[in-house]
This record gives sequence, structure tokens and C-alpha cells, in this order.
Amino acid sequence: MSRRRRCARRLPPLCAVLASGGLGLVACTTVRPPDPAALAEPCPVFLMRSASHMAFALPDETGRYARFGFGDRRYMTNWTWTQYAWGSVLVVGGLFGQPTESVVERIEVHGRTLAEVASESRMETFEFAVERARAVALRRRLDAKCGPPDPACAWLHATDDGYSVWWDNCQTAVAGWCRELGCEISPWRLAPRWGPWRVERPR
Repeated sequence: MSRRRRCARRLPPLCAVLASGGLGLVACTTVRPPDPAALAEPCPVFLMRSASHMAFALPDETGRYARFGFGDRRYMTNWTWTQYAWGSVLVVGGLFGQPTESVVERIEVHGRTLAEVASESRMETFEFAVERARAVALRRRLDAKCGPPDPACAWLHATDDGYSVWWDNCQTAVAGWCRELGCEISPWRLAPRWGPWRVERPR
């Protein structure tokens, strides 16, 4: 196959990736939680967001919370200027769908109220109610995804989930978890990579 033909075959997926990434940079992701009045047993959960990361706090059967996030191991373990250099490498790798070494972040949360969780995480925090059974089931599933702790950071755990910066990152992971809890996410697939988030009142 000629080089021109090989490039032509790669162009459509690459354009789609660039388009989705561009929309993600400017579009706002909206979370619409379920109506608390329709829930058999409402349970508060907490969505946390900073300029470079997102996480989600879920309860276990006893009501104790843990915070979960998703990302690339090297990016997550270098909270210095070097993370931006590595982030550019992830962008290039992500354009071609190349997975990197992914990890699940798991940190115990001691707070129980919105103010306490926000103060503890030092991130922009949203609180909304979901069905308790769903929240506990998701917490159990994420706990099961946590493999051995990372030698450099005990709160990071190996996972078998693939990771690439455009296909999946912390934002798309949180969007998927919100859907598992019965929330609506819009736009459906394009925006939850980058850009602002907001939580709407249930319809």
C-alpha cells in the first residue's frame, strides 16, 4: 500500500479525534441527576473538579466515602511542571489511540457534607442525590478495579482499563460513572474530555 493511501486511511479517524477534542475544549458538560423524589433511598454523592483533574466520592455500605479518579500513572505521580510536558506526550499518543499505563485513584474521604468534602479535596465540588443501591454498587465495582498500590503513591492503584488522552481520561470516566448512577450527561460523548462542567437541578 502506498504512503499516500495509508495517510488517506488514517485521515478520517484523525479528523474525528481532532473535532471531538476541539468541541471538548469549548463545550460545557451538563450533569442532570435523577429526581430525588423518585428515589427509593436517596444518597448524596460528590463530584470534584480542578483545572487538571476530576474525581468522584462514593459511599460504601456503612456510609463511609472514598474518592475515585482515573488517569495516566506518570501524569498522576508528577504533580510538578513535568506533568504538562508529559501531558503533551499523551496528546500525541492519544491522537493515534495509543493506551498508556493507567491507574485508579482511591482516597478515603472523611467529610460528609458538601463544605467538608470541598475543603478536604480543595477542588470545586458538586453534591447531588442518587439511588443508594446504585452508589454502593458502583463503589463496590470501583474498589474491585483497584489492583496493587503504586510504589510511589499508595493512593494510586493499577487497573486493567486502557487510557488515552482523547479516547478516555478522568472526565470521560466520571461521565460514565454518572451515567451508571442514573444521571443524564450532555453532550453524550464529545464534550466530557475537557472543558467546564455544571450540575443542573433534576427536571
